[in-house]
Amino acid sequence: MGYLTDVLFACPIGIFYYLFVLKMCEILTCDENYNNKIKKILIISFIAGICGFVLSNYLFGVGKKMENRAVRYGVIFGSAILTINTVLFNWELLDNDTKLFIIGFILLSIIVFAYKVNKYGLYESKEVEDE
Repeated sequence: MGYLTDVLFACPIGIFYYLFVLKMCEILTCDENYNNKIKKILIISFIAGICGFVLSNYLFGVGKKMENRAVRYGVIFGSAILTINTVLFNWELLDNDTKLFIIGFILLSIIVFAYKVNKYGLYESKEVEDE
């Protein structure tokens, strides 16, 4: 499939992933009072967003058994929406402990990413030898 076709399939997949997680959170927290419900929905949404990023690369990534670029992009898109919605737009609703966990997780992710880039040279320019 072409890149445009993958993007056209990825957008609905991402939107439906986002809606699926939000509806699942709503069903799981239906018996809670309003403040606890909002906090639990935000925590579950953040975890689902991070899990979506990880699963999209490990299940649907390049060279994997279930490699599919459209599904991978769709899940990444939905996970990005979930994570941005949780962290940026609802930051003031989160407890300090949850904020500390999110900041620590982001710091750990940046450290792991920087380590992998330096160890495996993921972004080094490759020179082509002339024959």
